[in-house]
Formats: sequence, C-alpha cells, structure tokens
Amino acid sequence: MQLTEDPGYQRLIKEVESMPRRRGKREYLIFLRRERRLKRDEAIKAKCYDCCNFYYDQAVDCGVKSCALYTYTPYRRRGDSE
Repeated sequence: MQLTEDPGYQRLIKEVESMPRRRGKREYLIFLRRERRLKRDEAIKAKCYDCCNFYYDQAVDCGVKSCALYTYTPYRRRGDSE
C-alpha cells in the first residue's frame, strides 16, 4: 500500500481540506496529494502551514527561531535571522 492510499493519510487530507483558507494550505495539499514537486518557496509555505497547526497567515512572526526555515519567513523580527 502506498502512503497516499493509507486511511489515516486520507483523513489528514480531508482535515486539511476542511480548514479555512490560509497561506500555505494550497501548497500543503499539493504536497500531501503528491500532485507535483513543490518549488522552494512553496515548500516553505507548506511547512510553515503544517508547523502552525494549519493556521499560517504570515502576518506575524511565528517566533520559532530554532526552525531551519525561520530565516526565510518575511515577518521575523529584525535581528532574529541568526
């Protein structure tokens, strides 16, 4: 059985589909459905959406400075790039 055929995986896809529209949702669904390979900026949006419990609006700094992608988030506080 492939991952995309797993019932738990299908439940995750349906859960994400039912969530309100937020930045990164479309990219995360493309990733989950294995529709195509994501571009770098799309992958970052998808991961932030996943990490923020499906509520990534990119309007505020997430504050997760230990994240390897933190330096790429546009709303981080100045001086927090390290």
